[in-house]
Amino acid sequence: MSRLTFNELLSHIFEGKTHFLSTEFEKWVRSSRRYKAFAETYRDKIRKKHRVANSNEQLENLGLELETAYWLLQDNRFEVGYESLAASQQRSPDFTVTFRTHTHFNVEVTLLQGTAPAAERDTETVVSKLMSVICEKIKQMPPSFINLLVIGCGDIGSDPLIAATAALRTLIEQKDEAYFTRRGFLNATEFLRQYHRLSGIVLRNSGSFLWVNPLAKHPIPNILINALRKLNHGGSD
Repeated sequence: MSRLTFNELLSHIFEGKTHFLSTEFEKWVRSSRRYKAFAETYRDKIRKKHRVANSNEQLENLGLELETAYWLLQDNRFEVGYESLAASQQRSPDFTVTFRTHTHFNVEVTLLQGTAPAAERDTETVVSKLMSVICEKIKQMPPSFINLLVIGCGDIGSDPLIAATAALRTLIEQKDEAYFTRRGFLNATEFLRQYHRLSGIVLRNSGSFLWVNPLAKHPIPNILINALRKLNHGGSD
């Protein structure tokens, strides 16, 4: 694949359109050689996704995906593939990632919608939204892999996530079949089988918070936990 200049790459992907995503994307590609290489490799995929993003919400979701790749590529030990499992014709994670050439894991990215400013926020509503997001996204996680869920969440902090995962565990233990069937599972047992595939959750806001699932069938190795926790918004190569 031929190399492009910064302007050629931006023109190819955004086709002359300027908005908050194109502005942020330009900052990312100009600050990181590794990210520019990623963007060149997947330029046609990114352009296609940009073309079908017809609202600010869709642009924000795409922006979170692209920012997640930028976040991971700050560490030279990570290699990132974009929708590499999409050819399977099944719902699949957004990214397949390799850490230190031999540890492979998947990353699914989603934006927590409808979160009010802190002064107006109802904690119970945020916890409920997080529980619903987890229920929906674990359906895309393949077995036999480490699977991470990245949630863009504004400034909600870690407490609602801890409360949401604790509430889900209580519902599992109580075998609250109605809660899980309303969310597309046959029963609590099927939910638990899928929940075992979730290795951890990363909250993305002004920084990052990593929650590790104690029920994961494929837990995150400590060296990978440490690498993820050291990543932040800054840095370039």
